[in-house]
Amino acid sequence: RQRLALPYALLLRAELSEDETNCLITFATHEVSVRGGHLRYVYLAVSQGQATQISIGDSASFTDGDRFLGPLVTDIRIEPTDEAGRTRR
Repeated sequence: RQRLALPYALLLRAELSEDETNCLITFATHEVSVRGGHLRYVYLAVSQGQATQISIGDSASFTDGDRFLGPLVTDIRIEPTDEAGRTRR
């Protein structure tokens, strides 16, 4: 798995889809797409400068019976951006 540390100083914006299944985090040098469920908590942590790590999790670890324990991240895509801020693919 790829690991990448991106400083908050380069954070440009964070966007959350209405259904809370996609969170797009844009830095000056990279674009990070996070997919999963209940991603409002990921979005809030990033937008408030409190997220220290985002990683793919096991769905069983996010519920305890009927009790919700947190967001479920199923996929993370990290793409570098060019000098004009466009994602390079």
